[in-house]
Amino acid sequence: YDIADIIFVPTSWAKNVMIDNGFTEDRIKIAPSGVDRDIFTPDIKIDESDISEGKYIFLNIGKWEIRKGHDLLVHIFNKAFDKKDDVELWMVNANPFLSEKENQHWENMYTKSKLGNKIRIFPRLPTQEHIAKLIKLSNCGIYPARAEGWNNEALETMSMNKPIILTNYSGHTQYANTKNSFLIEIDTL
Repeated sequence: YDIADIIFVPTSWAKNVMIDNGFTEDRIKIAPSGVDRDIFTPDIKIDESDISEGKYIFLNIGKWEIRKGHDLLVHIFNKAFDKKDDVELWMVNANPFLSEKENQHWENMYTKSKLGNKIRIFPRLPTQEHIAKLIKLSNCGIYPARAEGWNNEALETMSMNKPIILTNYSGHTQYANTKNSFLIEIDTL
């Protein structure tokens, strides 16, 4: 730490974490991430035949991790809905840092659950444009993270005028609030 003149963090939440862990405030600067509005725009063109008529589609993006709440999301979805509900949960979560077996374990947790036939697991997408098209096709982003430095996926979803559900904790509270998000209150860390 003594080598760096300045440490850049993405949010005031991250800055407070640094201060709480002994870093001096004057050396920490906030440099928020951004969204490419040429890609993540509500005006993006999609193939209309891809639109699911009548289905309400929840979307989660972000590599498989407990930190991102993926162990909870499947239970939340299975508790909130049943087989007769016209909903789907789309997951874009391949984690390049996990083994094939570990990625498969996460996928099985979802596809072998009570509503596994209403859950679609997408492979790692090749471009940001592909991600933007999935966001456009979905109805709502859901991000029940335990901790996020920024949660750019949620911000990208918001930038396409989609509602989001996410925890009222950590980095994304820099931009997510009760006026633009459905916040999940938590009472323990």
